[in-house]
Amino acid sequence: MVQQVNNVKSPCIIQLRYTQHLKMRLSGLQKEVLGLYRQCLRECRKKPEATRKHFQTFAREEFEKSISLDKRDFSAIEFLLRKGRRQLEMYASPGVKDIRK
Repeated sequence: MVQQVNNVKSPCIIQLRYTQHLKMRLSGLQKEVLGLYRQCLRECRKKPEATRKHFQTFAREEFEKSISLDKRDFSAIEFLLRKGRRQLEMYASPGVKDIRK
């Protein structure tokens, strides 16, 4: 059911449909990449507040390095996912308190 006011769709309905459209279009690898990114951000919250921003910046920059990668380059994406998971495991260790370049 679409709400219309003067033949114009409600912005809430448009946003909802746009969000649903995006959710349906994600491939399995895209979901894995987003899941890994979310997991990285969750782990950042476990770090000391003073250095949390360093971890968030590092995670964002690592993902941005591969933003231009062709989404059909499955072997490269799978390699980067494995690499990212290994890095996350290493940096999630309680002994790691800060990260810098």
